[in-house]
Amino acid sequence: MMPFRSFSTIMGTCGGTVLATLPIIGSDDLIRTGILALVGAVVSFSVSFSLKIVVKNFFSARFKSDLSFQKKKEKEDEKKF
Repeated sequence: MMPFRSFSTIMGTCGGTVLATLPIIGSDDLIRTGILALVGAVVSFSVSFSLKIVVKNFFSARFKSDLSFQKKKEKEDEKKF
């Protein structure tokens, strides 16, 4: 059996679902959802930004220590010859 899909059927189903749920959802729920979405976005941005700084500083310090170790090793090799 082939599924029957037409644009008007899909739009009618979506429209009916939205119109049936609108009276159930109160304005206080919408406000609460908006506030929670805002708090979630701010926390997500803050954590991402903080982790970016921490990772950048960690790898920068590690690269510098590797580079200084390499320079010391080169100086020791030059002294041997």
